[in-house]
Amino acid sequence: MSAPKVKVVKVQGKYLVLRWQDPLTGQVRQRSAKTSDQAEATKAANKLESDLWAGRNVDRYKMTWKELRERYETEKLPSLAKKSQEGYKTSMNVFETRMRPHKLIDITSIRLSEFQTRMRRDKLSERTIASYLRHLKAIFNWAVSMGIMDETPRIQMPKRAKGSKVMKGRPISDAEFQDMLEAVDEVVKPEHVESWKHYLEGMWWSGLRLSESLLLSWESHGALSIDLTGTWPLLRIDAEFEKGNQDRVCALAPEFVEVLLKTPKRQRKGFVFDPLGYLCERPRVDWVSKMISEFGRTAGIVVNVDRRTGKKKFASIHDFRRSFGERWSKRLLPQQLRELMRHESIETTLKFYVGIDAQRTAELLWNVVEAERLSIPTEQS
Repeated sequence: MSAPKVKVVKVQGKYLVLRWQDPLTGQVRQRSAKTSDQAEATKAANKLESDLWAGRNVDRYKMTWKELRERYETEKLPSLAKKSQEGYKTSMNVFETRMRPHKLIDITSIRLSEFQTRMRRDKLSERTIASYLRHLKAIFNWAVSMGIMDETPRIQMPKRAKGSKVMKGRPISDAEFQDMLEAVDEVVKPEHVESWKHYLEGMWWSGLRLSESLLLSWESHGALSIDLTGTWPLLRIDAEFEKGNQDRVCALAPEFVEVLLKTPKRQRKGFVFDPLGYLCERPRVDWVSKMISEFGRTAGIVVNVDRRTGKKKFASIHDFRRSFGERWSKRLLPQQLRELMRHESIETTLKFYVGIDAQRTAELLWNVVEAERLSIPTEQS
């Protein structure tokens, strides 16, 4: 997108006018040169062209939210992973639906505080509210860096989101996992049972996210693919599906590799997992999620109870990944677990160590005291 040519135009009135065509909207825009001198006006036109070329905002008071969104989606979003792009677009849609912003100058700290109030009124969780606000803050920061806005409106992040529960559910035990496998026989048709048990075993031992599992392929050109050609089996992830927008190669848990190797070589084509029963070609993420939740409900595995309402939450696909993280947290250091789980932040990884370190310390304390007691001779001896 090239910068527009700014012309000096003589109109009725005291001052000359600078006129150009907006490259985003196609509309003809103009502003006063604040001088009647042709040479001074030409100098102002040249500076305006320079600002437009550099992407600096030239009319902050007239710039609209729609124009900012168009520029952000054109210039910034393409550099992000697809999942991140969807998150930003969702946040912008929610902001538009509830606040109907027009001019950027009207997007203030007070308006953003009102936005939070409206989301809470609509029963959105604190975690969701915080996510939307982080996206908006990133957009405004980018606008400031590009000269589109003078400053980022102050956003008071939800404190309750920071102090929220570490996990909505909990890791499930090996015995509970076996109960869910048995529940498959009760929920799906007999001809679909084997595909679902294979899928559940893969999710239990892999630590994959649900969306990732349905994209996982035996073939190297897939978004996520299995590489069995080297010394150690690896997971290859295309940059388009990673938050960092870079190709990644990750280690695979040995137990998951054992599950993979159950598939004969001649059958290692296309997608690794294909749980049957969906009416269309490929199962949708939300459908698979509901099916696994139904297995948890049928098995009677409760992972959380709402203290206020008493509503029970049954085991779901998210608890599989939690179980995987807890299992390996007992074997790996935080940085190693972060790499295995592919967490963006080490703080996310450290949540898996909550309670584990306390247990280890408690065991050490009791062992020390017990050893001291055994070494102290008693009067009877």
